[in-house]
Amino acid sequence: MKTILITGVSSGFGRAIAERLSANGHKVIGTVRKPLAERVTFETITLDVTQSDSIKSGIETILRENKHIDVLINNAGFGLTGEMELTSPADRKKIFDTNLFGYMDMIDAVLPSMRETKRGLIINIASLAGIFAIPYQGFYATTKFAVNGYSESLRYELKDSGVNVVVVNPGDYKTGFTGNRILTPIHTEYQERFDTVVKAIEKDETKGLNPSHCARLIEKIILKKNPNYRYIAGNLEHKASVLLSKILPQRIFSKIIASHYHM
Repeated sequence: MKTILITGVSSGFGRAIAERLSANGHKVIGTVRKPLAERVTFETITLDVTQSDSIKSGIETILRENKHIDVLINNAGFGLTGEMELTSPADRKKIFDTNLFGYMDMIDAVLPSMRETKRGLIINIASLAGIFAIPYQGFYATTKFAVNGYSESLRYELKDSGVNVVVVNPGDYKTGFTGNRILTPIHTEYQERFDTVVKAIEKDETKGLNPSHCARLIEKIILKKNPNYRYIAGNLEHKASVLLSKILPQRIFSKIIASHYHM
């Protein structure tokens, strides 16, 4: 049995991962910004990944009660859809604070105890949008590109420490992410094109995989002695798109993406 800390378990990937891991005997502690109204099968702790004091006190409480955190799964995040040019500084800061700096601060908080015991696993949930950009999700993609780069660099730094770093890049899944994304302003002359793109994005998401699919992959990673650095969580189309992004000329791959979103 492992002690596993997961950020953002109110819904989506976080909830599915927490439920699966707790059902299979692991000690799961999930972070929520507000206490959940319903009963769940795992422990929760009120913690805001954008607030350093909240992270500090939360991790201290967990370590005091459990002595060690075997696995940290950074999952908390949200989507921002619109034109980068018109996105407010406040919204830009908010998505970076949650989707990137929240990951970093959580890792900084758990690493000392992992280093001390020379064991631990950090799993950072990124996105296919962190491998190739998607129209009108520029700042979301930017945070996920950064998560990928940060994770890869951190893996080198933690070599021989006993702490492993894995990044998981999910494709389209049917979660609450679709309804919770924040829409930012659009130039009037681009509104029709924007609406068409968003419709295509939401169609892919609502017809996407069940988050339990990603939860099964996470469990397999946790049980592996030597997990790979990167995993693509998705169907054959998602995995093929990653391959094509690497082997096709950028000009051709960009046309494929634009066509998919009817641009």
